[in-house]
Amino acid sequence: MSWTKRQIINQAFEDAGLASFVFDLTADQIQSALRRLDSIMATWNAKGISFPYPIASSGSGSDPDQDSGLPDYAIPAAYMALAVQLCPSFGKVPAVELKVAAKQAYDALLSIACMPREMQIGAMPAGFGNKSPDVPFLNPADTSPVQIGGNGNLVFGD
Repeated sequence: MSWTKRQIINQAFEDAGLASFVFDLTADQIQSALRRLDSIMATWNAKGISFPYPIASSGSGSDPDQDSGLPDYAIPAAYMALAVQLCPSFGKVPAVELKVAAKQAYDALLSIACMPREMQIGAMPAGFGNKSPDVPFLNPADTSPVQIGGNGNLVFGD
């Protein structure tokens, strides 16, 4: 299970130096941070970095206790990007270390997004010249081991 949106928001406030031990977050501050988090995820999605993050259809329709759906490697980039965006709202300048860490986490996401994962094709598609509509794939290559006879010569056929 992934982090909830509230956990990401709380971590962002902590990274921004606005942790809950300094002051309690109001419901309006959480909703404002949630709208910013939703906008960050929508921007990333537009750039081709897509996750199963549930984005609300309206500005106030998102639930902070909803599962974010982000993979573990994307969570630091999300809360650090949010922390950088939250600082000016509270009259703070984001720390240089936070900005550098946020940039490195975002760059890691870009490197994952630009290289598709390797996948093995089970069978090669037959292509446009295929005359049999019942067989959409070519038969996979025979992967049985090579048979060698008792005298060391290759055995062809049965």
